[in-house]
Amino acid sequence: MKTVCVPVRLIAPLVVACLLSTAGSGSLADAASRDLSLQEALALTLQHNPALAVYPHRLRAADADSLQASLRPQPALSLDVENIAGSNELHGLDGAEVT
Repeated sequence: MKTVCVPVRLIAPLVVACLLSTAGSGSLADAASRDLSLQEALALTLQHNPALAVYPHRLRAADADSLQASLRPQPALSLDVENIAGSNELHGLDGAEVT
């Protein structure tokens, strides 16, 4: 799986908004009174906003789509047989046409 680096300037507003929107909970109040690392802030954000938990799965799905698009299609072989059960002189396989 690829590691994706997201600039902090894109994540910071999201983290701040999520922390402010759930400021009433005890663990967030404790976190607000001390310095947080980016990892701790992201963990708290994901913990208190489960809707964001889908994005790692969407990223994996996009990676899988990219991989699948880069693969060659499966080879296919087809055989058509017509008039397999003819009549008179062309009975059985004698009158069969294969394409």
